[in-house]
Amino acid sequence: MEGGDFARQGDVWLQPGAHGGATASDAVAVLDRWNKIAPAVLHQDYRFNMYDAAIGRVLDNLEEGTDFEPGQVRKLGKVEGATSVDVGDEVTKMGARTEVTKGIVTHVFVPGAVTRVGPYHGHDADFALQLVIQSQQGPFSGAGDSGSLILRDEKDKGAGSYKAAALLFAGGTDEHGSDLTIASPIIPIIHNLKFKL
Repeated sequence: MEGGDFARQGDVWLQPGAHGGATASDAVAVLDRWNKIAPAVLHQDYRFNMYDAAIGRVLDNLEEGTDFEPGQVRKLGKVEGATSVDVGDEVTKMGARTEVTKGIVTHVFVPGAVTRVGPYHGHDADFALQLVIQSQQGPFSGAGDSGSLILRDEKDKGAGSYKAAALLFAGGTDEHGSDLTIASPIIPIIHNLKFKL
């Protein structure tokens, strides 16, 4: 059983998002393809999700002065390629709400471990193979940062740029009140949605 469709091909993407006060003149892309979310319904067709992601086609006629540049992350710079990360790796992101923050990968879900998100369009949904990121100072993310590209700085390896590592997915606090960010590794997203960075 697959989740319902909550979008249509050709839907307009705004930068910043509508929650940030954007209007139709802030359009930067249109929705091209996305994955459906499987609900956490316990029956023989149960399956978990690996990510919640979509691909948009950048508009050819972006208005002069639009705060958007393909291949760049605002306030951080150029992104070239993708990489995996592991516990202890340092990452950064530029989010719509919390702007630029730095954090450390503190946990990588083992196969079989899931986090349940809900209600997710009317149903809970289970996500597997996620990353947990924490900041050493303040929160790594906040409400409105979902979808931010999480990067690993490759400058110390002579690359001169960032590599995409994950897609910011969810956040909250643990039982001790510590701030957590949940992110989906980028490589399966690239492979399944068939695009290049």
